[in-house]
Amino acid sequence: MIELTIDGRKIEQPEQATLLEAARESGVEIPTMCHLAGYEHFTSCMLCMVEDLKSGQLLPACSTLAEDGMEIATGSERVLASRKTALELLLSEHVGDCDAPCHRVCQAGINIPLMIRKIAAGDIDAAATVVRTAVPESEDPCAECNGRCEKACRRRQHDGAVAIRRLISFALDNGKAQEFATADDETSGFNSNMGRIRPEDMDAFLDEASKSRPIEPSDAAGYRLEEAVEEARRCLHCDCRKRLDCKLRRYAGEYGARQRHYAFAERKPFRQIRQEAGVVYEPGNCIKCGICVRITARKKEKLGLTFIGRGFDVEVGVPFDESLGKALRKTAADCVENCPTAALAFDDS
Repeated sequence: MIELTIDGRKIEQPEQATLLEAARESGVEIPTMCHLAGYEHFTSCMLCMVEDLKSGQLLPACSTLAEDGMEIATGSERVLASRKTALELLLSEHVGDCDAPCHRVCQAGINIPLMIRKIAAGDIDAAATVVRTAVPESEDPCAECNGRCEKACRRRQHDGAVAIRRLISFALDNGKAQEFATADDETSGFNSNMGRIRPEDMDAFLDEASKSRPIEPSDAAGYRLEEAVEEARRCLHCDCRKRLDCKLRRYAGEYGARQRHYAFAERKPFRQIRQEAGVVYEPGNCIKCGICVRITARKKEKLGLTFIGRGFDVEVGVPFDESLGKALRKTAADCVENCPTAALAFDDS
């Protein structure tokens, strides 16, 4: 056993324990994004930096072995500044929104993209539940609204906004809300915003959205089911499917990171790749942590995922230009669950 001090507390740990393991054993939480318990460390995100008070060095806790007599600080000014810098570097390549524009401006706080996905899938009860989670008692949550959601809709600049208010009415009129809790919408206060949509971005969004122009109801009472589904499929789904679970968003808010502190002169285009099992891969959300690469290798996927390219152009992808579906035959759920951002997510979440 060795003895060291972490944040003023003396603790004992077995030899070969990392500083991250030692800290967590003593109840001290150190943030990580590229670390996955049970897998070899990768040391890429640099978020787990701690300070060795004797040497004055900043050390990555996930890969540095604890040594006898060490005095470690996990929350010093230098550590906090280092973590903020690491987050801002990760955010400099981030392409995507935490909240879709329609959701951000909705006065009722309805998760509009999620509601629309449920309608597009034909699950009207689930869509009604999404609405009622935000507005449990309101008969008409859009009654005092001036249509800000539709004015903010990115589809508007192409061929007309999605008829969001009609879809909300359709969900409430035709769906039976299941048991729902008060909306658990606590976030860090940080919100990534990809900004202006360029033509190439719109093309990527439209790859999976319906090409239809706005659907008008054939009945004065509102949409029929097939009309609501078709209108819902026009949605570009420009939201984050892990908006409440994304570690990058949580830590960016916690450490006061700024998205464009180290931004490139021009951001990379938005890209979206899908596979048969319902997984969506957005390279612009990927921080190249290697977790999915290690999972697919450990689980012996025939293809799996790997790093492709070099330098600033490196990204996670499928070897030999094969499909994402072929790469994640056994490990789709495992990769989605452990992805620290929304780079890998399920389509209906």
